[in-house]
Amino acid sequence: MADVARATFAIAGKLGMVVGLYGMVYDAVHLSAMHELLALAPGTTVVIDHFGCFREAGKSDDAHEHAFLSLLDFAKYPKVHMKVSGWKRVSSVLGGARMSLRTDVVRCVERVVAAFTSKRTLWGSDAPLALLDGGMPPGHAAYQATIGTTYDEVCCDTDILLTASTLSAEERADLYYGTAKSLFRM
Repeated sequence: MADVARATFAIAGKLGMVVGLYGMVYDAVHLSAMHELLALAPGTTVVIDHFGCFREAGKSDDAHEHAFLSLLDFAKYPKVHMKVSGWKRVSSVLGGARMSLRTDVVRCVERVVAAFTSKRTLWGSDAPLALLDGGMPPGHAAYQATIGTTYDEVCCDTDILLTASTLSAEERADLYYGTAKSLFRM
């Protein structure tokens, strides 16, 4: 890892900034780099995005579970938060299936909340969706065309799934807005 990355991470922590990490925890290089940064500046507040992208295409369920446990290990760092977003990337349900079919991800959310607590877990909608050409889709129609469902359906499906989970109403409130409000001092 470059010295500039280490220095930037440490300075961000000293300034009280929140640093977002988008790393693939199934990749040993990403995993060790994330731990290295956290050991270097444990006072830096971090949000790991997209469940740490623990699911790697073509790997076994055992490999995914091992990567997920590595992800949950980050809960030992008190300044690390987890954003539960990128459901399509971490679900074992393939393709453009509606969120309501991704019940496996709800169990992952429950396990993240159990490890990190709801005070250190945020929900991410993955919207607006960035496109490969660098542009952003203009509105709901483009979102629907891009991922095969509307933004409102994603939010509704997610809410239905999480309401059916073991999470309390207070934990869901933390997940949807409370943690972000506190973390970003809003």
